[in-house]
Amino acid sequence: MSFSKAALLATGLSIALVAGVRAQGAPDVSLSDKTAVMVDESGKLKSVGTKTKTINAKGHAMIMKHGKKMPPHTMIYRSGDDIYTLEGQALQQDTGQTLTDHAKGWID
Repeated sequence: MSFSKAALLATGLSIALVAGVRAQGAPDVSLSDKTAVMVDESGKLKSVGTKTKTINAKGHAMIMKHGKKMPPHTMIYRSGDDIYTLEGQALQQDTGQTLTDHAKGWID
C-alpha cells in the first residue's frame, strides 16, 4: 500500500473514531494541520508528525498529488486485521437514513 493511500486511510480511521465519539455527544477531536496518521504494514495506526514537527512541503505535495479527499459522512471501520470503508451517501440511498443517524445506534 502506498504511503498516500495509507495516510488517507489512517486519516479516515481518525475520522471514524471521531464520528463514534461525536455520536455519543463528546467533543470533536481533530488532527493538527499538516500531520497524519497511517496504517502500517502490520495494521497498526501510527502518527506521522506532531504539532511541532509537521509534514514538510515534499510530503504535502505527494499527498496532494496522490491522495483523495474523503467526502463527508465517510466511515473507516476496523474488524480484526481488516479495514473497511463505508460511504454515507450509499448507506443513505439504501436505508433512507444518514450515516450519523445510524452511528448513534451502533455504540454500546
